[in-house]
Amino acid sequence: MTTQPSPTGSDPNLPKPATIHTRAMWETADVDLDPADFERARRGLIATHPTGQIDAGGGWVASDINRYAFLDGETPDTVHPSLWRHAQLDAIHGLFEVAHGVWQVRGYDISNITVIAGDTGWLVIDPLTTEHTARAAIELANAHLGERPVVGVIYTHSHADHFGGVLGVTTQADVDAGRCIVVAGYSRLSSTVSSWSLPKAFSMRRSPKTSSAGRRWAAGRCTSSGRFCRPARAAMSIAGWGSPSRSPPQG
Repeated sequence: MTTQPSPTGSDPNLPKPATIHTRAMWETADVDLDPADFERARRGLIATHPTGQIDAGGGWVASDINRYAFLDGETPDTVHPSLWRHAQLDAIHGLFEVAHGVWQVRGYDISNITVIAGDTGWLVIDPLTTEHTARAAIELANAHLGERPVVGVIYTHSHADHFGGVLGVTTQADVDAGRCIVVAGYSRLSSTVSSWSLPKAFSMRRSPKTSSAGRRWAAGRCTSSGRFCRPARAAMSIAGWGSPSRSPPQG
């Protein structure tokens, strides 16, 4: 990838050449890191999404890993070499075996979704940000590991990228009927709201500038197209957060 000077009077957001000071700094940058990192990042890879693009319906795209194909090129002089290398590692995506009976789907959202094969079905840990990416992830697992019902979901904490896609792996009806158990910290509603309220404006200003697929999501803005989704309400409802009718276990 190379950068071209922005013509005078053109869009100020177009790439500009690196200054001589930037080039001098990057030329002396120490990036003597282990080349085996790439091998380790690909370890356990079983399969990738067939197209790399996950549709959200209505002409919207929830995730498209193909947008990062430019990372295959040489490091431009506008980017620190270590940052470019980090982005290349971050772009390795697909279904991975982590350990016996444990798999992850990586690279199609801001976080990783983990699936564990139980006696009666899948236990899903952290169902991503949107139902579209979560559904694509569980479909990828079912296609290559054998189809199983989702019988349990765990939210490890209150960041939205760890629960927002729950409706992609289960339904309110299955939870109400006891076919799927959702495990979440009790009374996390206030934690979730407070963690997103203060940085919302900053995150939304910053998100178009970031480069990782999931970082396009900020404070409810879930796709590169800027379409708003409603992950938080559904996920908090399905777990009973803030609901006085669902008390924490006693003893």
